[in-house]
Amino acid sequence: MNLNFSLFCIVGGGRRIVYGTDDGVYLSDLREPRQEPVKVLALLDVVQVDVLEDYQLLIVLSGNSHCLFTKV
Repeated sequence: MNLNFSLFCIVGGGRRIVYGTDDGVYLSDLREPRQEPVKVLALLDVVQVDVLEDYQLLIVLSGNSHCLFTKV
């Protein structure tokens, strides 16, 4: 794996792990351990992520902003 980012936070559960980094939010599928994480959001300086699975929400703290994303 040749990933080039600074990792700030991780949240996991079930089959997936969400990474907050200096250049965005990445997602890894634990069923595919050889596959590199996929960038799902291009946000700068992500310092905190949380997943509320019951509500299908992703909460991201990026810089000085809180962002809320829903599953479509």
